[in-house]
Amino acid sequence: MNPAVVRLASIERYALPLCLLVQAVLLFPQLDLLPVWGDEHYTIQTASQPLSGVLETVRKEVNNPPLHPILVHFWLQGPWPGTAPVKARALSVLFALAATLLLDRLWLRPLPGRCRLWYLALWCLSPYMLLYSRMARAYTLQAALFCAALWFATRLFTGQGKLGLWLGLTLTSLALLYVHYLPGMAVLASVAAVFLWKAVRERKPSLLVGLMASAGLIVILYLPWLLYLQAAMGRVARATAYSPFGESVTSHALRLAYLFFSFHFGETPPEWVVAAAFVLAPLLGFCLWKAAARPPVWFAFLAIAALAGYLAATRWVSFAFIPARLVFVYPFFLLLLVLGLERAGRRLRVICLTGLVCLSAASIIQYFLREGFLNKAYLMPYDEAARLIQSGTPGTDTLVIVDMYNNDPWPLVAKLPDGVRVVQVAPGRSFESLRSEVATQRARTVWYFRNTHDVSPGGINRKLEAELSAGRQVRSHLFLPYSRLDRWMMQLLSWPERPTHVIQVLEVRGP
Repeated sequence: MNPAVVRLASIERYALPLCLLVQAVLLFPQLDLLPVWGDEHYTIQTASQPLSGVLETVRKEVNNPPLHPILVHFWLQGPWPGTAPVKARALSVLFALAATLLLDRLWLRPLPGRCRLWYLALWCLSPYMLLYSRMARAYTLQAALFCAALWFATRLFTGQGKLGLWLGLTLTSLALLYVHYLPGMAVLASVAAVFLWKAVRERKPSLLVGLMASAGLIVILYLPWLLYLQAAMGRVARATAYSPFGESVTSHALRLAYLFFSFHFGETPPEWVVAAAFVLAPLLGFCLWKAAARPPVWFAFLAIAALAGYLAATRWVSFAFIPARLVFVYPFFLLLLVLGLERAGRRLRVICLTGLVCLSAASIIQYFLREGFLNKAYLMPYDEAARLIQSGTPGTDTLVIVDMYNNDPWPLVAKLPDGVRVVQVAPGRSFESLRSEVATQRARTVWYFRNTHDVSPGGINRKLEAELSAGRQVRSHLFLPYSRLDRWMMQLLSWPERPTHVIQVLEVRGP
């Protein structure tokens, strides 16, 4: 037997255990490395309540289904070491490892051995997955469930109409709906569209019967939460996420470019990685095109689910948060890339694989150094700001104003003493109403926690800051400095201001 074939078979034998080991080494240590950001704060605060409180909070919040907070609730009660954030993040890591097992078992084993090895190497060294696997959110659970749901859908599409496959598709789609609305609705939309097309094109009424039965069972089992899903969809339909270029072709180009970069190189790149990415990106795009030119069976499901998820995400969040909303499609984006690498020439394949591994390693190092984060929301200085406010305020005659247009300040508010009053500069509030409320508080010391990039309509934050500062003793505390790359991005996005730091805490004292 060819020695090269023997070596490849030997490597394949231990590829999955090695991948899981590398993932565990990267994902489990220092789970308290990053501060708890806004969405994580919601998860942990909700899950830390009694079960009845978990359900009540999720009902009032509307934007999230209950399954993930319930799972975190029971997980936090286990005898695991660490704080609540560390425990909740560890659960996300376990879901990431489960996704690896499912991917290998359901999707990678039928591939040529070298493709499986490439995939596992890129997957376990992905800086994108490193970032989102270590958050107390449902991202990795979504990826694992979507992986299973798409496998059931693909088997049914290829004619394996067994009852067990229909039941598996129904239950995994239902679980996705109970974990997060976006991937749940995306997978249902893709399955319905592809199965309807196949049933009409090939005149297969049995496929329609199975689809209707599956959809009916999902509706019945989702009845306890159907009204909340309807309310959440209504909110998304009415929402308009912040975009520096409005709803234009330029905005979509920015979103897709950021998503493409995040998928391939992560969101913690050194500057040289960004430069190298401009060289490598066209080659990677060519590999993706090669794969899409002869698409795999599951490609239509993925394309529709990704499009539905992308369009919904653009209604709700700014471009910097779209990669987080599409974690569930990432495993198949990577699989598509690997299929394209297989069809590319050997020289191009070596360049792409070597480049991806090297750039990924650099972004992983930056992550653990807490540097190079493109999305500064993951590094918000809530602890530092809370300590500053508490140490600099002698009594309880204190008012804290928080900017909610470009921040999620609830982790900071939760760290403040009980007697501290809080005013929210939030959507729906006018400058006049805010000025009046601040004046009636008659606080001797005012702290203003705001993002230096003011996206409030008409510059409400700037106006309120000027109003507060007039005739008073003012001191500005700056946190989280912008990098040279960030300043270049400011120019690209045409920011009217050029701040040096992300967060300003304004300390105002006087009569």
